[in-house]
Amino acid sequence: LRSENLISDWDNTLIQLTNKFL
Repeated sequence: LRSENLISDWDNTLIQLTNKFL
């Protein structure tokens, strides 16, 4: 696994969660 992929996945998840709360 690439750390970059994990980070991108985390970023996407955080963005989705943020959008839900916003």
